[in-house]
Amino acid sequence: MDQTHYEIPWSYGDKVIKISSFSGVNSPDIIINIHGTFWSMYGGNNKYLQFAKNIQSNQVANVILYESSRKNIDPNPNETDIYKQKQAKFIGKTFTDELEDARRVLQDVISKSYELFWIKKENLKITLNGNSLWWILAFYLASEFPQVQAIVSVGTGLRLEIKDVPILDTFPKIEFLRQKLESFHGKYVCYYGTLDDIFNRESFFNLVALVGSDESKKLMVEMAWVDHSFWKISWQISTIPYQEVFLWHKLLLKK
Repeated sequence: MDQTHYEIPWSYGDKVIKISSFSGVNSPDIIINIHGTFWSMYGGNNKYLQFAKNIQSNQVANVILYESSRKNIDPNPNETDIYKQKQAKFIGKTFTDELEDARRVLQDVISKSYELFWIKKENLKITLNGNSLWWILAFYLASEFPQVQAIVSVGTGLRLEIKDVPILDTFPKIEFLRQKLESFHGKYVCYYGTLDDIFNRESFFNLVALVGSDESKKLMVEMAWVDHSFWKISWQISTIPYQEVFLWHKLLLKK
């Protein structure tokens, strides 16, 4: 089993896109994780890293984790809110910028599929694992890349009126998003935590209803006492939520 680190020479601000690939799995499947809005490659509590290792060690699929480009600035010594410090690295960045980061990741993975994973391009099957508000990127990418055959979204619902940080003001209008959702016909699993403080339960049902896949190909999974970021149960840090996400990927790709 191999883990490889490299960078894509494209940047917003002065930090390039970082890549971690987990290879050595005898499968044409690659899971690409799209991290939450202001998160890192490995996620809070290393949840994405552990997810990738579980997928790899259980021979489910090869995995790509990436960290989108952002400004490389020192934390404001007067700001004690870690979340606001993370936001500062994205000031000025737009939805289009973030989509371009993700697009370049897919282009790179497809062009290097044989070099990284010994998978010929014509055999490649991609699953996108979208987290938080960046689930939207997964459906945009699926409309551009036919290799995307499945999407799993974690902590994501259909609600775009949140405008508390600048990057959210650049999100696509609902009619454009609806078009992307309706045009996707692959497998789709939507994860929802009952303690989600950003999306309500209705917004998850609305999201799943709009996805164009046949009813037999889509599923909503509700996790009791799990938070929006899927790294806490009853507000206590836990590995269980993302362990559950891993198990559903395993089931999804073994069908």
